Amino acid sequence: YPNPAQLIDAHRAFFTKLLATPAKGLGRSRWGFKEVRLRGSHALYLKLLFPKARFVFLVRDPFAAFASFRHYIKSDFHAWPERPVRWAGEFGRLWRELALDLERVAPEVDALWLKYEDYLSDTALHEKLCSHVDADLRPPGELSLIPSGGQVGATQTAKPENRLLWYERRALKQALGDAGVRLGYV
Repeated sequence: YPNPAQLIDAHRAFFTKLLATPAKGLGRSRWGFKEVRLRGSHALYLKLLFPKARFVFLVRDPFAAFASFRHYIKSDFHAWPERPVRWAGEFGRLWRELALDLERVAPEVDALWLKYEDYLSDTALHEKLCSHVDADLRPPGELSLIPSGGQVGATQTAKPENRLLWYERRALKQALGDAGVRLGYV
């Protein structure tokens, strides 16, 4: 008790109530969400609940991501509440684990894998995204995006206090290991 089908139905009802119902109230027939901390197991779980779901794994340059994140240190966790992310090496390990896990399950959930920096500059990738989710989306140039120093894929932001220090770059590179190289960020 309960049987697996009832359990799946209950979980599906939760997400429908949480996300689909408010979207419908706004006149939207489709819904989705963005999350930066979920793992491959979460994608598999959501695919079980919603077999027709479309997944997009948008991966951001880990150096630029850390430059943006470091102002929020002590507010993110590798494992809550025991393991906070407190420095570049921990952030790099978390990024590596998440990226590799999502890469692993991408074929199983039919996910579209996009590098954020490439997506911003390649109109063909935007067309691929629209096709994958079967929607006519605004191109990145029409969105209000936070630039990384005005350069697509930049690893430093415009403000001096956001630039990575040499030891942060070294710690990130070391933590990313071969995954950083294979995924094209080191």
